Amino acid sequence: MASIRPVISVVIREHTENAAFFWAQRDTLAAEEVPDTEAIAFVDDRLEANLDALRIAGPATWPFIIEAFEDFPEKGELFVMAHRALETGDVRRLDQAAAFARAAVDGSRGLCGAFEWLPPRVTAGVVRDWIDAADPIRIEAAIAALAAHGGSLGDRLPGLLEHRDERIRVAAKRFRQRH
Repeated sequence: MASIRPVISVVIREHTENAAFFWAQRDTLAAEEVPDTEAIAFVDDRLEANLDALRIAGPATWPFIIEAFEDFPEKGELFVMAHRALETGDVRRLDQAAAFARAAVDGSRGLCGAFEWLPPRVTAGVVRDWIDAADPIRIEAAIAALAAHGGSLGDRLPGLLEHRDERIRVAAKRFRQRH
């Protein structure tokens, strides 16, 4: 029985690293001027398979997710952290992901990516809370979710277009272009 646990750890670590890699790859492919939709679909399938494995592993994934981020504080690792926190409704971990987004390489992109990937039924409550937050990282993620899923900023848009934080102004302009 003792020999099974190290194998499971290796598998969870691999799925965590793969999910981070595939999401970062997907994000890069999607940002190209002419996205290769076939390549994105191929990567999406692999990403979702690894996310499924993390879902199955449940709370046991957290040490591996945190370790992956500490080793590589980048957008893919942050995506995995935010994705799991959102999907499980873990407010403490989501707060941690928002804090880590400030330290990560392109961190807000990873945080926003999780909000864009997951359906509104999973993110709606957080988006409602975060759109009026004082924290620009949280506002940016909320705008990304609304933009990705056809939501509305309503009468908030003019204020966001004039926000003191440049990232918020850019996100609001992108939102306006999409809608």
